[in-house]
Amino acid sequence: MDDDMMSWLKAEVKDIGKDTDKLLDRGTKMSDGCCCNIGNKIQQCCCETNLNVERTGNAIQQQLQANNFAMSNFFAAQTQLIQQQFYNQNAYLADQFCQIKERELGETIQSLRDRLAEQSQQAQTALLLNAINGKDTINYTGTVNGSAVTGTGTIS
Repeated sequence: MDDDMMSWLKAEVKDIGKDTDKLLDRGTKMSDGCCCNIGNKIQQCCCETNLNVERTGNAIQQQLQANNFAMSNFFAAQTQLIQQQFYNQNAYLADQFCQIKERELGETIQSLRDRLAEQSQQAQTALLLNAINGKDTINYTGTVNGSAVTGTGTIS
């Protein structure tokens, strides 16, 4: 390579170096302005994000409170319904128990009446049998040869 070419190349490299320095200087200035601008934007974004998070947290907390209130009301209504069902079931069972007892007592009374009637009939039968057994026995009163006579005798 000759000297002219070398000089030209050095001049071009020097010009490129100057252009590069100018570009770097411009880039640094732009990035400084940009960074300051980005810093502000990041700070603003963080503030908005924090505000949105706080709003969302408040909304979630309000929804949770509303849900807790609704669940409390629901459980209270369910508890009252269950208690009413227990009361109704107990009343029904007590009524059924009374009906069963009444039926059992009626059957017991009827059984006692039947036994009384049977025993009364047996007693009457026994009296009749005693009366029939003594039918060949007679009582007599009268006078024999001017004397009064009373007695019991059998017909045989």
